[in-house]
Amino acid sequence: MQKKTYFEGWYFKHQNLNSTVCIIPAIHKSRNGTASASIQVISDTVSEMIPFSEQEVKIYREPLSIIIGNCFFSKTGIDINIERKDFYAVGKILYQNSIPLKYDVMGPFRLIPFLQCNHGVISMRHQLNGFLHLNEKKYDFNGGIGYIEKDWGSSFPDSYVWTQCNDFDEENCSVMVSVADIPLGIRKFTGFICCIYYKEKEYRLATYCGGKVIQKDRSQIHIQQGTSTLLVELISETPKPLFAPVNGILSRTVQESIACTVRYRFSIGKQVVFDLTSNHAGYEFAEKEDGNANI
Repeated sequence: MQKKTYFEGWYFKHQNLNSTVCIIPAIHKSRNGTASASIQVISDTVSEMIPFSEQEVKIYREPLSIIIGNCFFSKTGIDINIERKDFYAVGKILYQNSIPLKYDVMGPFRLIPFLQCNHGVISMRHQLNGFLHLNEKKYDFNGGIGYIEKDWGSSFPDSYVWTQCNDFDEENCSVMVSVADIPLGIRKFTGFICCIYYKEKEYRLATYCGGKVIQKDRSQIHIQQGTSTLLVELISETPKPLFAPVNGILSRTVQESIACTVRYRFSIGKQVVFDLTSNHAGYEFAEKEDGNANI
C-alpha cells in the first residue's frame, strides 16, 4: 500500500533597498515513509539547500514556531544559525506590525480534502529589524519589509505562475498572485488566488469569488473579476534554482526570481487604482517537464 506523501514549507522573505533574502524551512515525507527537513536560502548571490533529519525538527502551529537544527522561525522573527564547510548563514531578524489577511486566502477551497497543494498567507507585509550574514556578505534589514506565506500538500502544481511584491517606491502596496492548474480527481482546471493590500485596504480576487484567468504565461498574468482587472507584466528576471516538492520530496527544480522587475496594473471599471513597477518583485513560472513532476 502506498503511504501518504506530504510536504509543508514556509516562505520568509526579507527586503531592503538593495537586497532580498528568502529563507524556506520545510518538512517532507516520501512514499516509503521517510521523513526529513530542509532549509533553502536564496539571495541575489546565493541559492543553497541544507538538508536536516527528522530528529532535528520541532513544529508548533499555534502560535507558529518552527525549529530546524539551530534555526528558529516564527511570525515575530527568525534566528538563523547554519555553519557548514561550504555555507554560512547566521543572523537574527525581528518582525513588527504584521498585516494578515482578513480571511483564509484559499476561501472555501480550504474545505476540499486531498488537494495537491494548499496555500496560505501569514503576513502580507511587516517591518524588519536585524542583520543576516550569508557567507562573506552582511545584510542590514533594519527598516526593511518582509512577507510570509506557506504551502502544504503532496506536490507543487505541474504548471503555475506566482508573483509577490511589497516594495514599491513611495507607495504602500503589497500584491500576491498565484495561478495554477489544479487537479480534482480525473479533471483539471486553472484557478487563481490574488490578494492586494493598497493604502490600508484589502482587495481579493479569486476563482472562488467568480474571477477568471484571461492569460497566464511566462511573462504575463491577466485576471478579471467583475469590473476589477489585474495585469502583471514580467519585464526582466533574475532566476535562481528553487527545489520544489513532488510526492513529498524536493526532487523538482524550478526557477524563481526573488528580485526582478515586474509591472502591476490594477483597475476597477475605468478607474486605474494603481499602475506600479518594482525592481524587487518575486516571480516564479513553472511547467511540467517529462519525468519531472506528476500528480
